[in-house]
Amino acid sequence: MTILGYKHRATYSELTAKFFGSKDAMKPAGFERRLQKYHPGGQQCALLFCAYQCKNTYECFQHIEEPINLLHHSVSAFIAWLSLHPGGIHFYVVASSFCEIPAMISSIYINFDDGFLLGSIPGLGAAFPKTKFVFSIASGISFILFRVCFWFFLMFHYVLDMRRAMNSKRPSAQKFKFWLPAFLLCAIILFYVNVILFTTVIRYIPKVLGNLLKERI
Repeated sequence: MTILGYKHRATYSELTAKFFGSKDAMKPAGFERRLQKYHPGGQQCALLFCAYQCKNTYECFQHIEEPINLLHHSVSAFIAWLSLHPGGIHFYVVASSFCEIPAMISSIYINFDDGFLLGSIPGLGAAFPKTKFVFSIASGISFILFRVCFWFFLMFHYVLDMRRAMNSKRPSAQKFKFWLPAFLLCAIILFYVNVILFTTVIRYIPKVLGNLLKERI
């Protein structure tokens, strides 16, 4: 997902430009292009994201994970399906794919986590403490940069474009309007889920740092 998000970064270049302070990017008049324009890379990202989140949903049942994880994965799979059929929001799908960088780093860090997270390899963290330390710091920093700063910035503009589409009288917007409530509801759910996950990560950070400091001492 991350690789595809980076590969097709030109798709959401104006969002990146706006994030870094450009005043000429993300103009209100371009909302239809951002919501409805077909991007092959966006279709590819949506297909992989839908499959990936369906797998995660199945594993939630298999491992009896927290309900918040099940809600996140199932809603993410549904909105990815919506972007495939009837189609749309490819601009934001590709940008969201790039925000999966923390998940990619965390999936590596989990192997070193010695029992705190499901999937860790016993003894691996003790055998490679410096590697574990590097991935733990990288995981935390990437989460703040991409899942907090960039993702919430992305979601802000996504909701703005959705509101413009709902208020638009253009024929093309009218055709898309039937699916807008579903797209918007999924976005609202994912927003609150990410807020909850963010607070969970913040509570988890002192525990992780404490253990890392003990190991280094």
